[in-house]
Amino acid sequence: MKTSKVITTALATVVLVLAAIAFIWVPAMGSTGSVKDLGVWDSKSITNEPASPYYSKLQYVQRLFDAFGGTVPNDEATREYFNYQLSNTALSSSIIDLAMETEVEKMGYTPSDRLINIGLISQFTDQTTGAYSQAIYDNTSEATKLQLRNDIISNLKRTRYIYDLLGYNGNFGLKPSSKEAPFVAEMNTEKRKLNYVSFKPIHFPVDKIREYGEAHSDLFVKYDFSIVSFQDENAASSVSREILKGSVQFDDALKSQDTSITNPYVDSNGTLTNSYRKDLNSLFPNAEDLSKIISLKVGEISTPVKMNSLYVVLKCNSEPVQPDFQDTSLIDQVSYYMRQYEKGIIEDYLMQHAEDFIAVAKEKDFGAACLEFMAEPTTTDFFGINYGNSQFLNTLPEGDALFSSIAKNEDVFTSLFTLNVGEYAKPFLLNESVYIATVAEIQEKAPVEESAISNYTAENQNWSDYYTLALLTGQFPMGLAQSTVIDFILENPKAQNNLYKYSN
Repeated sequence: MKTSKVITTALATVVLVLAAIAFIWVPAMGSTGSVKDLGVWDSKSITNEPASPYYSKLQYVQRLFDAFGGTVPNDEATREYFNYQLSNTALSSSIIDLAMETEVEKMGYTPSDRLINIGLISQFTDQTTGAYSQAIYDNTSEATKLQLRNDIISNLKRTRYIYDLLGYNGNFGLKPSSKEAPFVAEMNTEKRKLNYVSFKPIHFPVDKIREYGEAHSDLFVKYDFSIVSFQDENAASSVSREILKGSVQFDDALKSQDTSITNPYVDSNGTLTNSYRKDLNSLFPNAEDLSKIISLKVGEISTPVKMNSLYVVLKCNSEPVQPDFQDTSLIDQVSYYMRQYEKGIIEDYLMQHAEDFIAVAKEKDFGAACLEFMAEPTTTDFFGINYGNSQFLNTLPEGDALFSSIAKNEDVFTSLFTLNVGEYAKPFLLNESVYIATVAEIQEKAPVEESAISNYTAENQNWSDYYTLALLTGQFPMGLAQSTVIDFILENPKAQNNLYKYSN
């Protein structure tokens, strides 16, 4: 079956997805201990009691996962996380069931005896004859019969909810308008191919980096401090007083400091590693403390100052070193600082650089502009508008940095799909890079096939019992309407998932 193949393919990759996560789940629920409300719908609880539907749902999800070739991770960390995901899926599914049953009960629905009996009869069928067996019925315990009856009633209530909402065989429920299905079916069927180049922060010229550094040279003065770190201010003050009185030498205090204290900005010799003025501004945000530190003379020792969560005492080891902007390592420091705190300067330059590129491309051509600006051109595959890269439309090309960046950028889609062949979009900024794109080719909308329209309509009335695999793996295909209903229930204020409270 095609469906089975899709499910198996999706499950085959689940281990790779889970292996990237190191969340540890400690199973805390069982048949013993206090009763816990694992989940709630509209004040009705799903508990951890042995008879809770949560446990039968957990077994169901496990069996389904195994049946379609799912593989449990081998290493302990990812296996613990997988177990949590499995438990969470079972609880989410239990909440969905409870929500459906509760809502149809509020509407006054009660399954008829006839429907219940039809369901019961099917449970006592002789597999060899296909007929109802009185012997099988008589040999079934009353407790089992009662459980079967209750399960059938619950199933009928959930079925009623689904039919009322999504319809069945074209009757009642959700009915797309006559124009909706053709509209959706032809969405993003017009496709375009682009030529583009991008300019990144690495294209920002070294002379401009040097120019910025020279204009802000005080930020790149390098200081030389040794540091003794303390967990609390009292300890820092006590040692500082002893040092200033001469009772204790700074180097001795440094050697005897608490080894359990970790200061990530200090090396094994107690020397401050991030010691440019730009670094000190960040490490010591209190202006008074900062002024005190940079005013230290060689050999002088500070009183305690706050450094993140620690208190520190500093000693000035040597005179500050003035910046030499011919030093490439310092240029790297300036460049990093600009990318962190002066992005606007770099972005403004790159945007103007892009405008200059477009001017040359319009005067000559795209290829000539690439050569003149030493820019590497890229040609995309055909793609259509797919905001959010929805699986229900033609998806965006994979492996291209442009499309991972524009997937949720309405302005860029609008710009690109209002151009004619050969026209250039205004430069756009994505993740620090500026892109220049021109339309290379347009593939006009293809006629909408009747099968696409009927498939869309059928999908809106489809409810797959395998949706738990979608919740578990995040990869199993599920209809848009069903996905919307599930999201509505699980994100509803009436729903509570308390599983995380008992995960550690």
